[in-house]
Amino acid sequence: MKKTISLFLGMFLFAIICNAQSDVKHAATATGGQVLARAEVMPSFKGGKEALDKYLAENLKYPAAAKASKTEGLVYVEFIVNTQGKVINPTILRGTSSDLDAEALRVVSSMPDWIPGKQDGKEVSVSFTLPVHFKL
Repeated sequence: MKKTISLFLGMFLFAIICNAQSDVKHAATATGGQVLARAEVMPSFKGGKEALDKYLAENLKYPAAAKASKTEGLVYVEFIVNTQGKVINPTILRGTSSDLDAEALRVVSSMPDWIPGKQDGKEVSVSFTLPVHFKL
């Protein structure tokens, strides 16, 4: 009986923790604050989607090895747009190849500042996922 109750409580607490973390990501920022998974106003690239597409087109350099092996794909890069609009902590969520992943990280890491997200009228740090397309 104790095992059943312990198992039930463990599963219950796990469900509560997972639900809480779906809206708030706990990650270190420059100020040590929380990082939201969603915000009332999500971060945006200055100039909008067209400007982001232009930035990627002008700055992505197809790796020679990937070009030679005709490697294509979609790399998902997750990063945080902090309260100052800086892109920080980029990581690969789902990659394609080491060459394409490294190039996607390089380009995202060198992005200009974004317009930060807002929650309750205040600028907040928000996690953002960007798909980076590599097509020959």
